[in-house]
Amino acid sequence: MKLSKALKEKNKRAKELNATYTKLVTSNSYVESTPPAYNSKTLFAEAVKQLDDFIAFKTALFESTVAIRAKIFRMGELKNFITQLQRMPVKNGTEVNHYSPGTSITYKADITELERDALVKKYETEIEIFQDEIDIFNATTELKEF
Repeated sequence: MKLSKALKEKNKRAKELNATYTKLVTSNSYVESTPPAYNSKTLFAEAVKQLDDFIAFKTALFESTVAIRAKIFRMGELKNFITQLQRMPVKNGTEVNHYSPGTSITYKADITELERDALVKKYETEIEIFQDEIDIFNATTELKEF
């Protein structure tokens, strides 16, 4: 199975595991005269099996991505860095002080709005390049056996 398909399968398995958890949690304690549709002991055994399978599947995915993992990590951290850059205030110049009429405040930004926006664009371009490389890798690489 190609990694691109395996990643979709991982999401499907995660959803199924969470559905089993929900059934287990909501079915365990009930009014004696109205038993739930699901048996908690059966659900527990099913959850343990699904969990073990899910861990093995995620481990195989992790092992299959060793060649591209540094790019995956860098891409994730660059996304966070961009978020931080976009939060950075870039006020420059003098404004009327709304809290003290008749006075003004002068702001100075070490990194200007134009510089910040250029940095964001630079890192977004790097992310796009990594994403293309990761997409190709995922489409051409087989999932390791698990």
